[in-house]
Amino acid sequence: MACILLADDSKAIRDTLRQIFLEEGFAFCVEAVNGKEAVEEAKRVRPDIVVLAYRMPEMNGLQAAYAIRQFAPATKIIFYSAVDSPEIAAAARVMGANAFVSKAAPGEILLAVRRLVDGQNPIGVRIAPLSDKPSKK
Repeated sequence: MACILLADDSKAIRDTLRQIFLEEGFAFCVEAVNGKEAVEEAKRVRPDIVVLAYRMPEMNGLQAAYAIRQFAPATKIIFYSAVDSPEIAAAARVMGANAFVSKAAPGEILLAVRRLVDGQNPIGVRIAPLSDKPSKK
């Protein structure tokens, strides 16, 4: 099963997502509390999937995604953000993200992970497609 790195500065969000992933049978590898730590842990454990918060201290999710892409181009990256905007989704795409999921739709993160593990496009009901055109909601 896929190894997941989860990076979010909120302990409550990390705890909730870790529990969801474990209940669904995913191999939860490691957590990070900021972007810098996410990059360090990604180098150490080489996860299959990285779930990054957009806003984090020390290094934001965009910076972390860019750094991870430099040494792990095959790693799948999902942005999980409270800020649900086409501009941020587009920036995530430029930095190499495979999906952008709003924290307003927490069930969608599991769908995105499942689809990426299965080699499918992660587009779901509220998952913003990483294309040049913003999704309509």
